[in-house]
Amino acid sequence: MHMKLRNERQKLKKLAPVAALPLVFGLLAVPAYADTSDISEIDDLTLLATTDIHGTLVDHDYFTGESFGASKPENARGMDHLSTAIQQVRKDKGAESVLLLDNGDAAQGSSIETVYHSNRTEDSVDPMAKVFNHLQYDAVVAGNHEFNYGLAALDQHIGTLKMPFLAANVTVRETGNPAYEQYTMVKKTTADGHDVNVGVIGVVTPGVPRWDGPKVASLEFHDQVETLQKVVPQVKEDGADVIVVLAHTGLDPKDYVWNPADLQENAARSIAQNVSGIDVIVAGHSHNTKAIEQYFTNPDGDEVLVTQPGYHARFLSNVNIPLVLEGKQVTVQWDDNAKPTATQLNAPDYVQDHKIEEVIAPWHEKTVQWVSTVVAQSTEEMKSATSAWEDTAILDFINRVQIDEVTRAFEGSEFEGLPLVAEVSPFSRTAVFKEGDVTIADMASIYVYDNTLKAVKLTGQQLKDYLEWSARYYIQQEPGAQIDDWSTVTNATYPGVDYGLPDYTYDVLSGVNYHIDMSKSPMKYENGEYVGGERIDFLEYSDGTAIQPEDEIILILNDYRQSGGSGYPHVSTAEVVYDEQKAIRDLMIEWAQAEGKIDPTVFFEQNWSVSTSPYEAPEPQPSEPNTDDQDSDDQDSDDDQSATDPTQGETESTTGGSTDKPTQEPSGKPQANNGSLAKTGTGDLVGLGAVALVLLLAGGILARKRMNA
Repeated sequence: MHMKLRNERQKLKKLAPVAALPLVFGLLAVPAYADTSDISEIDDLTLLATTDIHGTLVDHDYFTGESFGASKPENARGMDHLSTAIQQVRKDKGAESVLLLDNGDAAQGSSIETVYHSNRTEDSVDPMAKVFNHLQYDAVVAGNHEFNYGLAALDQHIGTLKMPFLAANVTVRETGNPAYEQYTMVKKTTADGHDVNVGVIGVVTPGVPRWDGPKVASLEFHDQVETLQKVVPQVKEDGADVIVVLAHTGLDPKDYVWNPADLQENAARSIAQNVSGIDVIVAGHSHNTKAIEQYFTNPDGDEVLVTQPGYHARFLSNVNIPLVLEGKQVTVQWDDNAKPTATQLNAPDYVQDHKIEEVIAPWHEKTVQWVSTVVAQSTEEMKSATSAWEDTAILDFINRVQIDEVTRAFEGSEFEGLPLVAEVSPFSRTAVFKEGDVTIADMASIYVYDNTLKAVKLTGQQLKDYLEWSARYYIQQEPGAQIDDWSTVTNATYPGVDYGLPDYTYDVLSGVNYHIDMSKSPMKYENGEYVGGERIDFLEYSDGTAIQPEDEIILILNDYRQSGGSGYPHVSTAEVVYDEQKAIRDLMIEWAQAEGKIDPTVFFEQNWSVSTSPYEAPEPQPSEPNTDDQDSDDQDSDDDQSATDPTQGETESTTGGSTDKPTQEPSGKPQANNGSLAKTGTGDLVGLGAVALVLLLAGGILARKRMNA
């Protein structure tokens, strides 16, 4: 097979000078393996690949109503652009010599997919499937998000595809049989007429059960490397000249050493280094846009190309696979003269193919209409730009909706009366509720995922652990350091992770007051345990009551987080006390429609802060007592609200700022000690003494009046 031939060519390269020595000395003996006359170059094979399209079918942002490249042409994206690129390559190379593949996470993640799944009938065809069929893809693979809507929806999707749907490492739990096709043999013909058998194998990250739990309970997801070690030899035996692996998985964490028991989420490097016989691996899942061409060495000492296309249809991987003919055997050329290479074909470089919009027209038009629906009026503008480092009304709105829903569900139950805490992530830094009309598009812009609502029961200590894990999102700073640009101290990186923690891994909580000291050490996960974590230096209930380690608390969260998404401690094994399968975005829309307006004064509470210093409660401001029954000369404090206003005279909302980059601490926070949180119910002896003195004086005045009466 071709791997043996590749090794022989490598030997020829190394031995050629030695083989020539006998000729130099006039000897006739020449090793037989030096004869390369039966090896001839033939025309190349081209592989085009997409990954993580997430329903980005046309260059249209359903949230704004404009193209993604409206303000910056370099941001243009969509399958309508990539369609033009695909057609151009097919024209230049010859359609029969071009292989077109998708690497998963295609049919989820945009408003058009939300509308489709909300209105799907047994006769519906997913708009993503329509595009795959129109562009005549040769094969597609399962991504983790393909399972989001359940197996029945996935089966319907697969049934409408005109190409194989692959997932070699997924089996039926009851029988152990493959749940989907493991591989397919694609017949291609080079421009000069040579037939090529391309074996395409698909695997998906095995983390799916952590994220979709009950939806995939009947399936088992196996380690990708072990699966490929078994399947690749079968594909070679079936006559593959070229072997391509569609791996819906990213590159491994740095220095990670493969262990099948880990069921490693991102394992593209491990596949390349531990499986013989693969020529090209198409990676995905991690949304890494800087992995277009990387080479690794397999167990036989041969190179393997790994390429990752751009997510959201930003760019294609364009892989050139040089071929040679050895006798009658077609094989991939791997030597100093040529080897597989990859470049990217960027969406902005190609005009839109408007045929794509025609193909999906009914669903596209329905989506445009749906997102423009007005659901409520906002009393003021609310932005998400700074939500990753300061408390904002726009995130508190989401948590208010979640708390209200679980409060309703708990009425009359054993859980009624337990403290409710809700989490939400700053999914977007560009979402805005403008003053006035709020549409479904606005709702979708601040909550971009189709998550459902859940609630679990935790202890007070477990809740603190949860917050410590969230707080690792910030890059550690020197104590007391001033932050001039808060966007530069988020998305921390850690050993073993090649990218900063995404915004969706950070959680903001409502229902408790807390402070994060980012100068302290973050929590870590080592040897299967959560260790350390010193950043949460202040934590109490919203009424100022101290949280005890053994307290029972209800944490309201989304299904992704509850199933283990982003690695939060405790929640995946905690008792689930609410799961009515209600989509969070739908709950937001229903709440807004019922209320008619979105007013921050109803739900916005400044309950958390982050700084580079330890928490210190601000000194309380003593107030005069209300003495309505006194003479007008004594009434000098009727407008003093400091006794009931925890912001102590603040006049500017945190959502009203005009900059994404605060020059000091985030605005709108209690400003004592780098913006630390005001603790409800605290005081000092001086303040109490002043109040007592005022009360005594007032009492004396009243006594004198009674005596004179």
